[in-house]
Amino acid sequence: MTEKSMTEHDFQRNLAAAETLGCIAQNSGQYNFWVGYMRGLRRFHYGEKFGTEEDHSHLIAAYDSTYQAEKMLGIGYRAGLAGQNIHQANFSALQT
Repeated sequence: MTEKSMTEHDFQRNLAAAETLGCIAQNSGQYNFWVGYMRGLRRFHYGEKFGTEEDHSHLIAAYDSTYQAEKMLGIGYRAGLAGQNIHQANFSALQT
């Protein structure tokens, strides 16, 4: 689901799945992806009400970081911000 809206049910389901995947990946490079995805998903769902413009700018810029952990945060953030569902996001995580 990548349209500009997501039902509350889908949002909660995607968020819960991302939390689980983040816990599973806690000791791997994928952990930061899921942290970023959850932040991006919240920004997608709640809009500018979630986070600050400074946070948003930092997470968008993290995509271009030379530090792998920060880059994964940025990749995950952009996936969530795009409204990717958990299956699409998991595919994105595996491609990195």
